[in-house]
Amino acid sequence: MKRAGYDVRESDPFEAGQTFGRPRAKAAPIVGRLEMMWQATRETVIKNFPKAPGLPEDKNAYLRNVDEIYQSDAYHSLSIEGYSVTPDLIEKVRQGGWNPEFRPH
Repeated sequence: MKRAGYDVRESDPFEAGQTFGRPRAKAAPIVGRLEMMWQATRETVIKNFPKAPGLPEDKNAYLRNVDEIYQSDAYHSLSIEGYSVTPDLIEKVRQGGWNPEFRPH
């Protein structure tokens, strides 16, 4: 193998530090792999993850900002889901009068 350019090394899969979870019965194989990867990297992720920003000092300014970006945010969220987005649709969503299950033909 070395002559072919491969550096093969033996490793013991039962070596201490290896984590093996038991995937849920009906879960896709990727679910088990992701759970094992999370168990193996959780501490590193937590250590390097940025601190939560906390609550805004000026709550009214924060809420004004949310209102200002609502239309843009709604446009992007709905278009990602494949909807044909119009200002009318965004307003229906804002008012709570939109049913995503209803699609006129």
